[in-house]
Amino acid sequence: MPERATERATWIVQLFVDGPIAVADPIRFQQLKGFNDRRQFYSEVSVQNSLLGLRMSVTAFARERDPARKAALVFLGEMLDVLATELRLPLRLSLFDLRNADRSGHSVKRVVTEHEFRKAFTQARWLSEQEPTFLRALSWFRKGLITEDSLDRFFALWLALEIVASKYHPDVPGAKKGSKSQIWESFKVLWGDCANWPIIGSQDRWIDENYTLRLQIAHGIAAVDVEAVERATEMSETIQEVSQRFLTDWAHRYFGYAYSVA
Repeated sequence: MPERATERATWIVQLFVDGPIAVADPIRFQQLKGFNDRRQFYSEVSVQNSLLGLRMSVTAFARERDPARKAALVFLGEMLDVLATELRLPLRLSLFDLRNADRSGHSVKRVVTEHEFRKAFTQARWLSEQEPTFLRALSWFRKGLITEDSLDRFFALWLALEIVASKYHPDVPGAKKGSKSQIWESFKVLWGDCANWPIIGSQDRWIDENYTLRLQIAHGIAAVDVEAVERATEMSETIQEVSQRFLTDWAHRYFGYAYSVA
């Protein structure tokens, strides 16, 4: 007789979040997983402090260990994409505690509440089902926050803008000229005339200048000398502000929920 398929088991997966965040007290709650048109179930989530941020445990259901670990990485990773965008903090997810002998913990940490975790999980689940492209943009934004390479940081933060604009830009003639024009038209439909744009108001060359550097990085022709790195670092500071504001304002207007904007 054929062997019976192994039934799914419950696994507890422990992961670490490296970043300047903490919880006031250990947190435990159940979080809904799955999609509305498929099987839904709850995962047990626990959160407590670690030297470099948080230690989080979630239950995953799978027949073997590796699929359970991958499911947990996706589940927590998508939540962190939302939370990092809201808090504007670099949050790195790892299977291991990244502490080492020559590294101290973060000296200043943002306390995250259970409500904020639940909100981030819920929004990530909704985006994963309804607007996966936007969730992918949040993932690039978080990558931009955690990378230590200046050119990679610039590229990731710019891609967060570009992904949203290429998918959701208004259907106007100007947007048919490419991603640069799509970003311009998306800014206009969201914020109005260039003079009214937050952070970069009246800077009508800002998109052109940053898009030029984006092309140089993508095609491998960007210089990697000290001056180029310093320029990318300086430009990334503004791109981070603009990208975060654009993502949060877009979510608020078109997806029916808001991130907090301090």
